[in-house]
Amino acid sequence: MEVRVNSAAGFPEGSILSIRAGQLRRQGPVNCGKAMTFATTVLDANPFKVDVFVPVATKRVTLVPKKETYDVAFEGQPGMQLELAVTAASVSGAADKDPEGLLAGAGAVESRAARRTKAANDTQEYIEQHQLVHFVQNLMQSILAEKPDDPYSYMEANLRAARATAYGGASVPAPLITPSNASMVRVGSKTRNTGPRVPGTILVPTPGKDFSGAAFVVQDPNGKVTVHRALRKEDVLPRDGEIRRLRVPHLMDKFPAREIQSPLAQVTASMVAQNTYMLHGMKKSLGRKETFETLVAGPRKLLHFDPKETTAAIVTCGGLCPGLNAVIREIVMMLHMYGVDRIYGIRGGYKGVMTPENWLDLTPELVQDIHGQGGTILVSDRGNPPHMEMAKVLRDQNVRQYYVIGGDGTLKGANQTYDAMCELQWECAVVGVPKTI
Repeated sequence: MEVRVNSAAGFPEGSILSIRAGQLRRQGPVNCGKAMTFATTVLDANPFKVDVFVPVATKRVTLVPKKETYDVAFEGQPGMQLELAVTAASVSGAADKDPEGLLAGAGAVESRAARRTKAANDTQEYIEQHQLVHFVQNLMQSILAEKPDDPYSYMEANLRAARATAYGGASVPAPLITPSNASMVRVGSKTRNTGPRVPGTILVPTPGKDFSGAAFVVQDPNGKVTVHRALRKEDVLPRDGEIRRLRVPHLMDKFPAREIQSPLAQVTASMVAQNTYMLHGMKKSLGRKETFETLVAGPRKLLHFDPKETTAAIVTCGGLCPGLNAVIREIVMMLHMYGVDRIYGIRGGYKGVMTPENWLDLTPELVQDIHGQGGTILVSDRGNPPHMEMAKVLRDQNVRQYYVIGGDGTLKGANQTYDAMCELQWECAVVGVPKTI
């Protein structure tokens, strides 16, 4: 059954419509324009009750992992205050705890959620059982590395080989990395592949793997395994290709090392190990391909700064482009998740660094809805004062994390400001968020 408001008049702004149909209740703005859906028939919708509520106070609350108690004070209402307990709980048994029917229909919600969870688990189990993601990723990587004249025949041959092997009893699909008997020559900080390719070889899985990680397996046309070992980065390097590691400077290179336990370790198990790098293929010039190793992003178990003692600042420079406010919002929200309470927004680009009295105090409440606005709430500008002077101001404001959103010139300037901070022996992380116009 659906209930829709065709027209409404005379209600104060912000009024909430609440409709109870039998044991089900739905709520929403009076003029939302959307139908309320009830999992019942018209005959079973009695008693049918309509209530209109007028809000007397509003306060936005930012929920933080591992925090269960929140004190809510309403602005302009000194006598109104709430203490909320927010904990994880099952909706099972909601009918016994809900004599007014406010949570009626929770069983249906739980049932739908359970079905979605089961479907997702079944899908994930199927993917893992056949290792489809691993197989397809390696197949595509093999094609892009080898560039066969007929990629479809190449895929067909590998798919047939993998199918035959899988039905023959092996449990691991082929790590389809194009085989090569290439010799490797190291040139300075680069690794170059100078050897020839072996055409027409098919890689298939083999049992008895006694090493961790991806496997490099080669079979000759007669099905005999000629190579079975751990995959090395040289195996995926294209002919005449080079590998370069783009190292990110770390504060412990110039300052004493620190190891602060990350508060996110209590929230997620998806932590990235220290110094984890990933290969990326990018063309530097026509006829030449370099494969760069870049640092993998993500939360680490150990931090360099204690979030409770950290002050952060954010600045936007250069021309305007879509997404600036979204970046500002996510930086503030994530810093708040870590427990950073002092976050400044520098108004007016690099020039605004010199006037800290005009900086904004960025809070989750302030940035909650800014991603729907154009431009940047921090006001962008071009040009910059001397980097040593900006570094001194950031030091005087106790800024330990400095987030710079800008293009080529802006990020070059951020690097110069970092060098100036190091000259001042001021320990501050400088993070560049690339954008350009």
